[in-house]
Amino acid sequence: MGFSSQDDLINEVTTNGKFYRADWNKITGAAALTAGRWYDFSQFQGTPLAVRPAELVINGESPQTITGPVGNAFNWVANGTAWVASAGVFAKTSGTATTLSASSMNIPIVIGKRYRVQYTITAWTSSNVNFTLGGATGTNRAATGTFIEFITATTTANLVMQASVNTGVFSINNISVVEWGGLTSLLSAAQVFTDTNNQGAIYHGGNVSADTKHILNMAAVTAVATGVPAVLMLVDLLQVYPFLDANSASAQTLNNDNTLPRYTDGKGVRAFIVPNRLSATIGATAHNFQLNYTNTVPTTGRTLPVQVAATVSIAPTIFQVSHSGTAANNYGPFLPLAQGDQGIKSVESYTQSAVSGTANTFYDLILCKPLATIPLTTVSVAAERDLVNQLPSMPQIRDGACLGWLYFAGAATAAATNFYGSIEVGWG
Repeated sequence: MGFSSQDDLINEVTTNGKFYRADWNKITGAAALTAGRWYDFSQFQGTPLAVRPAELVINGESPQTITGPVGNAFNWVANGTAWVASAGVFAKTSGTATTLSASSMNIPIVIGKRYRVQYTITAWTSSNVNFTLGGATGTNRAATGTFIEFITATTTANLVMQASVNTGVFSINNISVVEWGGLTSLLSAAQVFTDTNNQGAIYHGGNVSADTKHILNMAAVTAVATGVPAVLMLVDLLQVYPFLDANSASAQTLNNDNTLPRYTDGKGVRAFIVPNRLSATIGATAHNFQLNYTNTVPTTGRTLPVQVAATVSIAPTIFQVSHSGTAANNYGPFLPLAQGDQGIKSVESYTQSAVSGTANTFYDLILCKPLATIPLTTVSVAAERDLVNQLPSMPQIRDGACLGWLYFAGAATAAATNFYGSIEVGWG
């Protein structure tokens, strides 16, 4: 459908109430952002919550500080007392509880699919610690450390972390579940789609078929002088290939059991790479990226047309687009496509020219559809983009869209910089 005229647009928005305004707020992390680089703004904290690409667990980081029982923590329920979310961890003390259950998952567990489970025991005094997921039970742990396991689901049961006794004392955080390929090797990553249900997606009013929804206005502002000049790009986050091993120079085969949920022909779909949030700081060894992908024709075996260099020694918590910047062979925000290609339908393999030099370093390869951009030029003055009259493009938001921002730092952006804004949409 859509709008047949401006009068029709006005009638649908005003008389029929087909309008929604989404307000958002993001704050950068504890490190400054570097001028000339792009960042995955959607992964910073704020409202909505930080997007966690590929993650099936909601609120697995326990970002809130809560003094009461963990039953008050979003998405987590204990079967008794003594689980507490505080200082970014789930702390278990002696009490009546043994289990800590995820109330829901971003994407339901599917029987027969394989999953990668990761969690960190940050402190341990007593009790075995393990998990159940999809009918499988993890290995008992009784020490501090980060643990990774692979399971195949035989039921649709959600994740449950558990202690062997209710008097157990330990702390856990960074709980992660992602869909995986058929191998337990780190050289086989699964493709996972994201949609409106993904943690941190900007809610845009819900699905509207058979109407079509369009962006009418956008606005953004910051009161921090170093937050300008900058550019914000609104994207629809589509899919992610998570936990690509940055410390491997072997070709990493990517699993494509899941297909693009939107823009299924791949037209306009682009790719960017960021360090995975649970990674160690990317090593200092210089390395380049190469992809083997399928374009929109579809033609397989397409590769990047130029050498694309990663920025080394990136801390994962700044969510920098790893190939962006001002150095030689940096490209941003997206990886360049082969001559004549209009987009990416799927990616079959990922290769680095050299290892990062540090173990337990990982990248996420993310596919998205860019929708609109807005420049920020002046501190404390709202930047606005009228997409009906000023720039009459009215980009469409597809049903199920997972909206997030990419950020270009025109100057060095101070740590803990706040940004605010809104997106106004209408449909008909």
